[in-house]
Amino acid sequence: MKFIEIINSELKTDVKLKLTLSQALKANLIITGLVSLQIFLIIFWYKALLNRYIWSIVCFIIWIVCTGGYVYVKVEKPEKYLSHIDEETKKVVID
Repeated sequence: MKFIEIINSELKTDVKLKLTLSQALKANLIITGLVSLQIFLIIFWYKALLNRYIWSIVCFIIWIVCTGGYVYVKVEKPEKYLSHIDEETKKVVID
């Protein structure tokens, strides 16, 4: 008898497992690895993180990426993606 069946019989529920044990372990290992890597990078690069010139460059790059997305949407006309034709007025309505 599986462990989940014992729990379901005791609690009188019908819970189904969505992930196998190996999938759950793999997901937890990936998450733990990423968090550990972030902590290591913060500790290792602490002096660099305090440098205002590095943050200025990071902010400038983020600004370029965000502005580029805004301009792309304006150029591409959002009517193509988020629109429908109103039956009464026969005009394009953007959602």
